[in-house]
Amino acid sequence: MGFQLNLGVSPTPTGTKRLFSNLRPVSTDRIERTEKEYEEYVRRRKRTERDCPITLKPGESETVLAGQKYSVIIGHDHGPGSYRFAVDIHYGFGLDLAFLFSDYEAAHLLSTAKLHNRITSTSTSSPATTAVLSLLPLEIRQTIYKFALPRGVWRMAGDETFERENFPRGIGDPSGFYYPLGKALSILRVNKQIRKEALPIAYCRTTFRLYNLDSAIKFLVAVGQIGRENIETLDLYWESTSEPAYNWDTDAIERPPGKLPADTASTCIQLLQQCKRLRHLTLHFDGDLIQEIGFDAFRSDAGVEGLCSLQGLKMVDVQELGVKPLESDFSKWLEGQMVDARKEA
Repeated sequence: MGFQLNLGVSPTPTGTKRLFSNLRPVSTDRIERTEKEYEEYVRRRKRTERDCPITLKPGESETVLAGQKYSVIIGHDHGPGSYRFAVDIHYGFGLDLAFLFSDYEAAHLLSTAKLHNRITSTSTSSPATTAVLSLLPLEIRQTIYKFALPRGVWRMAGDETFERENFPRGIGDPSGFYYPLGKALSILRVNKQIRKEALPIAYCRTTFRLYNLDSAIKFLVAVGQIGRENIETLDLYWESTSEPAYNWDTDAIERPPGKLPADTASTCIQLLQQCKRLRHLTLHFDGDLIQEIGFDAFRSDAGVEGLCSLQGLKMVDVQELGVKPLESDFSKWLEGQMVDARKEA
């Protein structure tokens, strides 16, 4: 590629790990970083549209979003290559995330943040609904929206596209107002006022199926406050692509001890705690892994303890990876703990 990589990793304000958009830690290994840069180089060659220019100069940083509930600071690292934009996010509920974005990802974040700031600063009142709807009471309009928004299942399709486009855009839009929930939901595109009123209902009427904790984190960040506060039904697989259950060594002969995800579980729990309307939660665990680590380790796992702290759930279903119920003391114990938490809510 014709340049010498800078392998330094920008320090984070809170000491958290800096991650790529796929939630894998930023490495200082020259081979890994070169492979990452080459992958981005190939993607850039295939893109037909031109990348949006970024005015931030090397060594500069900018607070692109600032508020009591949410702040985002982006900095331009020194050195060549695509992955040179440090992004630090702080949530008012105590979650801090730190990323290293490519110029392509940073451009998506900045463009959405500018739109968010412009709309926030200029809108003094909500635009009127269409002539007929504006004459109806809000309760009637909400009933109409429910008929226009069918119940459905949302799955993350094209994880790489999501993490490189929708995920950075979601960071730039903390409200979640602009998140593209579904192309088929045409009512959300009529005008801003109808979208504002109908979007929460669309989240309530959708089951979100997330096949690992990494996808769950990216999704719950991207949908913003509107999404998190209105999701009612979630189907979640309790495993992580960035924290595999078995950390294989190249010289290992036997399978290493298994473990449940830790860092991704902690982050996911913090985001799930912000899902105030979450009522139905289906959890999928690896039954063989649970049997291997044993009941005591399962019960004392920090992620499992976090699940037991979730409030307001009406239904909890613990299953084997797939659709088969997990018939074991582990699942019965977890369901019982979460039911008790529900009664205390």
